[in-house]
Amino acid sequence: MTSTLQWCYRLGKTLKTVGSRVGFPQFQSPLTPDIAMTPKDPDAPSERWRLLYRMRVLLMVPLFYVMAFCTWRQYGNDLVVFTVGPGIFLAGLLIRIWAHMHLRYRLKAKTTLTSTGPYRHVRNPLYIGNTLILAGVCFTSRVIWFVPVVAAYCAVLYSFVVRYEESHLTGKYGETYLAYLRTVPRWMPRLAPGTPDQPSRAREFLAASVAAEVRNLLLFVIPVAKEFLTRP
Repeated sequence: MTSTLQWCYRLGKTLKTVGSRVGFPQFQSPLTPDIAMTPKDPDAPSERWRLLYRMRVLLMVPLFYVMAFCTWRQYGNDLVVFTVGPGIFLAGLLIRIWAHMHLRYRLKAKTTLTSTGPYRHVRNPLYIGNTLILAGVCFTSRVIWFVPVVAAYCAVLYSFVVRYEESHLTGKYGETYLAYLRTVPRWMPRLAPGTPDQPSRAREFLAASVAAEVRNLLLFVIPVAKEFLTRP
């Protein structure tokens, strides 16, 4: 398993290098930009999940493969497929935009410990948004039976990824972050905010957050191309 992950990691680095040379946008960390470069104790428990953290985008490829090429037990109701699927996708996209307005990691803005906006209710809104986006693309690709598999896959992968992130943030912010962990749940959003309301300049970053997330619409190439190629 470890050797396979290491091979995939080397492949990911190669693809990243090639992509940067031809001008493709690079995937970035939902934490501070230097997290992947911070020296770590190789014996620390969180280091077991560091490779998964760095490969979290590449590890989604098998899901996209099934969505794109699987035609087994496809759902045939166009009205349901093309309303529910895009609706789930849009919900995930809006969550990510809202989160970026406060986190701002792609916006070339100074980053601090974020506890405003969606981060008052749940610690990982970006990963929740990712899961909804993937589920929406899966639904629109007509392989509705695969949606629970997508949700379970994301739950398992991200549960390991956040262990590494939380270890890093604990080392960076100390007791402030530990207090945040005690009041805000990891996955199940709480209706009552877990942190007090604070002044925020989030609205200033709305346009930039939308621009940063609009690339996710390219994921709809998968169901659109599949519809075009499999229609009789």
